[in-house]
Amino acid sequence: MNLFSENVRKKAENQLLRLEPELRRSGFVPGWEQGVWRLEDAHSYRQLYCGFTINNKFLTKVYCMYMRVTLEGCSFESDFETSCEFLGTTKIKGVIFKRRKGKAAEVESLCDDPGLADAICLAAEKFDIETICIRCDRTIGTLSIEIRPYAGAFVWVKFPPIAKQIPLRSDEIAALCELTLFMKEHFSKGLRHTV
Repeated sequence: MNLFSENVRKKAENQLLRLEPELRRSGFVPGWEQGVWRLEDAHSYRQLYCGFTINNKFLTKVYCMYMRVTLEGCSFESDFETSCEFLGTTKIKGVIFKRRKGKAAEVESLCDDPGLADAICLAAEKFDIETICIRCDRTIGTLSIEIRPYAGAFVWVKFPPIAKQIPLRSDEIAALCELTLFMKEHFSKGLRHTV
């Protein structure tokens, strides 16, 4: 990694560091670990993180913000990976989950969950959601939920050299944290029946 690229990474991390007061206001106790916030909520110190995934494109590097929660004790019968897509053009009318891998039955069970769909649609009215990915890995017994908003990203164009921050407003951070906690509780309830 060259010096300029390292400088860009630090700027992206500074954007994450500025989230600390809002994360605290949303009920988390954040701890900074290797460029990622590890979040403790009021009930448990679960695998809950806020960080960046890096997408490299031609002459561009995009640091996409995510909130990720990993739950132990997966109750689904098979491995799967799915992403959320919104229905409607100008106004969101619902959500569906598209299968990336695994059995269709597992993904259909997510599509048939009205409480989950309502919570996602309500959150999408408060902040722009790029995607929500849900992955079940039966070999290690985990269910991972990752929410990626459009805002919160950091874009670096290599030539001409331009760096652009897309900040999250405080109300958007609160809505993102609220959705993350809802997803954690929603799926935890389902997982408790099998543990």
